[in-house]
Amino acid sequence: MTQPALPLSPSEPDGFDDRRLARTPIAIVGMSGLFPMARNHREYWQNVVDGVDCTTEVPPSRWDLDDYYDSDPAAPDKTYSRRGAFIPDVEFSPLEFGLPPNQLEVTSTMQTLSLGVARDLLRDAGARDAAGADADWYDSGRTGVVLGTTGPVPLMHPLAARLSTPVLREAVRSCGLSEADADAISRKYVEAFAPWEENSFPGLLANVVAGRVANRLGLGGMNTTVDAACAASLSAVRLAVAELVDGRADTMITGGVDTENTIFIYLCFSKVQALSKSGTISPFSDDADGTLLGEGIGMLALRRLADAQRDGNRIYAVIRGIGSSSDGRSKSIYAPRAEGQRVALDRAYHDADCSPASVELFEAHATGTAVGDRTELTALGGLLRDAGDERNYAALGSVKSQIGHTKGAAGTASLMKLALGLYHKVLPPTINVERPNSAVDFTDAPFYVNVANRPWIRDPHRPARRAAASAMGFGGTNFHVVLEEHSGDRSAVQVLHRTARAHLWHAPDVPALLELLRSGAPGGDGPIPADAARVGFVAVDDEGVDELRALALAQLERAPDAVEWSHPRGVHFRRAARRGVTVAGLFAGQGSQYLDMGLDAAIGVPPVGAAFDEANAAFDGAERRLAPIVFPPPVFSAALRQEQEVALRATEHAQPAIGALSVGQFRYLRELGLRPAGYLGHSFGELTALHAAGALDAAGYFRLARERGLAMAPPADDTGDRGTMAAVPASRDRVAAMLTEHPDLVICNHNAPEQVVVGGPTEAVAAFVRRCADEGLDARPLPVSAAFHTRYVAHAVDRFAEALSTVGIGEPAAPVYSNTRGAGYGSDSAANAAVLARQLLEPVEFVDAVRAAHAAGCDIFVEFGPKQVLTRLVRQILPDADVVAIPTDAGPLGSSDVALKQAAVQLAVLGVDLSGLNRHQADPFEAVPAKGPTVTLSAPEYTPPARRAAHAAALGDGYRITAAGAPAAAALPTPRAELTSEVTTVDYVPASANGAGVNGAGVNGAGAHHDLNGAGLLDSAPVNGAGRNGGGYLPEPVAAHHPQPVPADGGAGLSAGADILAQQVNLHAVYLESQLDVANRLVGALQEYQRRGQADERFTEAVATVAGQSVAIGQTHTRANEVLAQLAALELATADSGAPAPGGGHRPALPTSFGPTSFAPAPAAPREFPPTQAALAAPPITAPPITVTPPVPAPVPAPGSTPAPGSTPAPAQLPIPAQLPIPAQLPIPAQPVTPDAPGVGGAVDRAAVRGALIEVVAEKTG
Repeated sequence: MTQPALPLSPSEPDGFDDRRLARTPIAIVGMSGLFPMARNHREYWQNVVDGVDCTTEVPPSRWDLDDYYDSDPAAPDKTYSRRGAFIPDVEFSPLEFGLPPNQLEVTSTMQTLSLGVARDLLRDAGARDAAGADADWYDSGRTGVVLGTTGPVPLMHPLAARLSTPVLREAVRSCGLSEADADAISRKYVEAFAPWEENSFPGLLANVVAGRVANRLGLGGMNTTVDAACAASLSAVRLAVAELVDGRADTMITGGVDTENTIFIYLCFSKVQALSKSGTISPFSDDADGTLLGEGIGMLALRRLADAQRDGNRIYAVIRGIGSSSDGRSKSIYAPRAEGQRVALDRAYHDADCSPASVELFEAHATGTAVGDRTELTALGGLLRDAGDERNYAALGSVKSQIGHTKGAAGTASLMKLALGLYHKVLPPTINVERPNSAVDFTDAPFYVNVANRPWIRDPHRPARRAAASAMGFGGTNFHVVLEEHSGDRSAVQVLHRTARAHLWHAPDVPALLELLRSGAPGGDGPIPADAARVGFVAVDDEGVDELRALALAQLERAPDAVEWSHPRGVHFRRAARRGVTVAGLFAGQGSQYLDMGLDAAIGVPPVGAAFDEANAAFDGAERRLAPIVFPPPVFSAALRQEQEVALRATEHAQPAIGALSVGQFRYLRELGLRPAGYLGHSFGELTALHAAGALDAAGYFRLARERGLAMAPPADDTGDRGTMAAVPASRDRVAAMLTEHPDLVICNHNAPEQVVVGGPTEAVAAFVRRCADEGLDARPLPVSAAFHTRYVAHAVDRFAEALSTVGIGEPAAPVYSNTRGAGYGSDSAANAAVLARQLLEPVEFVDAVRAAHAAGCDIFVEFGPKQVLTRLVRQILPDADVVAIPTDAGPLGSSDVALKQAAVQLAVLGVDLSGLNRHQADPFEAVPAKGPTVTLSAPEYTPPARRAAHAAALGDGYRITAAGAPAAAALPTPRAELTSEVTTVDYVPASANGAGVNGAGVNGAGAHHDLNGAGLLDSAPVNGAGRNGGGYLPEPVAAHHPQPVPADGGAGLSAGADILAQQVNLHAVYLESQLDVANRLVGALQEYQRRGQADERFTEAVATVAGQSVAIGQTHTRANEVLAQLAALELATADSGAPAPGGGHRPALPTSFGPTSFAPAPAAPREFPPTQAALAAPPITAPPITVTPPVPAPVPAPGSTPAPGSTPAPAQLPIPAQLPIPAQLPIPAQPVTPDAPGVGGAVDRAAVRGALIEVVAEKTG
């Protein structure tokens, strides 16, 4: 028995007792959700009961595994997890909620998706219909919204990324790229992200998730969000409940919202080693190694229970108590602490005013981490052991095993699972447990890991079903919520998950029926006119409907003139109803039982579950009730499973269990309209037949079913032989003749013309079985606990007779054909009881009873109970008669739900007047039709097509990087198109002569930031020895072409040669543009120098000379490119000199002036280049000197001087050597350290500067 509620906390003032939720319980009147693989709460619940693993590999829409995955947990900025659980895409109509579509990019999907979930919530609660009209009882002005969120709003990431642009620019410039490059790269970068504008602020705020719901749905109550980490949504429930208890609101929307499954949160969990390395989340399992992250939005509609009952609301469950706590001072801010959790548990049951031992279903926080799960089970186990000593009565689960850890929405997901479990009277499963956590002794624990979906049969020791959920969060916050069923009555339950559904079609004739099937019209569930052609079947899902409909069509088309047929897959057809249909009900006896018999029917057909509730009530006071014996807790070893089978086989369990299933099946068909004309049962089944015929009520029946089993059980002090039984496949006469030589044996059952059961002493039965084998008979011993219907159960007669005397056995409403020869049931209650008591010793004359029912006109026999034993016997007893035998169960390998409804369909097709076959199934979920244009949304922040197009355009605008300080890439010399059609980037730029580059040091030799006036010569840092002209590598742009290395023979194809030369041309272009940039910067420096009123002719002349030489370099490079183009033509011609030229003939031979000696490799440079790039370097060529006349800008006059009119420099001869080693260092003399002091230091040698530049040009152009 359960213990009383915990005493009042000593620290709680007495006046607060009235504020406990036990005094003002809160009803859950609506729910809605968006979870992994579930677009609404109905799909979510379907996945739960089906045990679906909703985790997948991370999709590209969230983040790219190639970018962020690394199996090494220590890898920086990487995650070792590649799996998670992700919500599906949904169609969102911005205009329905008054949102301009252009605001979606700067409005987090936490807000937009929550609008749709909240809208559906009000509809599910009956507060507002699909058209937007409010119910009479609903007051939006007194409706508030409190939602739990945690961590950053995902929209913060793209908005914050834009603010990182200065860091990007700094990194770009540090690599030697120009200011123009930095601008261009920054523009490309920010094009990927949502912009900052006035709607960005509200769009990224977590509290606006609740605010937008209140705003768009017109709610006048409080709106707020709370963050308690992974306990956020239970914290929100706590706050919403307080509003209702205080009377500040009449309806509250509450729950949790979490769309954050970006790489950001993966890194958060990865670096605390919380994620599963195996890719599976397995709470309570020995294999548990961490969690997986999920997305989700779940919302509940709450009202005070009294108000909900007054207004006729559907109530999923009742919140009876809430407890919360903090862990207090502990070792770590995120390590769980059992002592802190226990405080929350104690407070919850004090608030609920009930014992924790009254709770039969616990939804643990259980994330699949070893420490977290162990800590939680320690706290929970201690709580339950303190409350009682019963073992294995409470189911333990975690929906995280299916949808991952949805963080801010996790608590709501748990509450929804529990509330729906209470509403359906179902114990939902947890998955991914092959072996329970060996650190916990589950065999001795009050709880067990529930890995199967099982019916929740009411325990008479716990008359109200209760469930509880826990949630814990970083920071040591703990919450525990206690739920209770609103009603134990199953009759009003509309099953929300998918169950077997009957599909019936009828039409005036077969051709019309064919057309109806072809039209795709949905099937009905009766009634059917007697003269109509009809066809029907049962299917579990739409795929099954389509498949069986096609099968029915094919069969009808093949045999359009058939009167009737039945397909083995359960499709039944008749041209019209059978005339004079008369039904007899058959009720199974002991021996047909099996573990979990009728499980699917008990879950999906409320009358079946209710029958087990009533049967279990008869075990009030027993140490072991019936339900955990018929539907035992899952076990993880064959030995334990065998123990469970033995327990069910005991007569005190088997008989009431068989009776419960039989009664439930019969009640379902009876409420559809079935009225049998006669009843009969096999042995124990005769008692069930009397109940079905109205001779005794349900309470009396279930008490007698248990008493009969107890009476037949061997006495506790009887340690002798209890006897046994064997089935013999022979006629009664033959068996009777054989038994003359075995006087200790008697005929117990005459089941069929060729099946007889004998019983007696165990050794005598074994000897008879051997005798049968000698005569070629396959006699088989039966797994029974005693020899029934023999002297071995004589002790049961008196005890059962005593029980019968307390229950009146009245006259049945229709004939009940007795198994005892010459016996019957009438109006004499005592005589009826005497027949039942004597039956325990009399042989079961089942053959006689079936023949009697058939003789009375029964032509359809419907078997109620487990398996199909009696159905087969009837077919053997009446092989030539025009009878139909129909089972209502499929046995341990089939679905009892499907079998029961198939029986209903077959009866309807035969002509039995049945209707409402699907009465217990809720109508399919109907999504609210979109109002106006829609956009597809999911958890990732919305990126409009225009943003994607702009980003793609930015990436593909053709911009290429320049040297540091160059004006812009657009000003670069454009190589010939035929040489560069496939080239889009440069892989590296060779180092300058000294390894530091022309831009690697100031012209005055004082360094990058040396200023003529101490403030910096250049406005930003030039590329130094690690940059472009200092040997660094250029970053590779998106979608860049990657040249392939050329074979050692120089290449043989056109594209390879063109690629190599085009690459070389680009290298020269980039380098020489950098030289022009140097000149430009030096001129700027000179102007700044003169502006300051300083004069140093040597410095001015040096700057002017460098500027002139830069122009000459550009002109020289133009000629170099022309030479390279000619080289390309020649080199391509030699790529395949023996191959035919286009149009026929042979390719021209290479001129001797370009023979092998002209292509000798250049001397090795002091710095080695990467092998691939070295292979791409063009060979040097010999060229004559080039004479150019560079235009030189007029020198800037010193203060007080005038320039000489008409002075222009003479043409310069620039000899271009054929081969020239890279100089060790540029011969640029050092400038004075302090420019303000002219005359200090060495003078600038114009000839030396010119010579140095010429050397560089020569080296770069060959």
